[in-house]
Amino acid sequence: MKTRELGRTGIRVSPYRLGIMMSGRVANTDQDDCVRIILRALD
Repeated sequence: MKTRELGRTGIRVSPYRLGIMMSGRVANTDQDDCVRIILRALD
């Protein structure tokens, strides 16, 4: 899989990723909603 540079940081990341930082205790506490988002991304 190809990677891309993250801004000008020099860090290489996959362009295929789901940012889920805002799921769970910190933000979206609805577990069913979080699971639905992840399953949609996997599809």
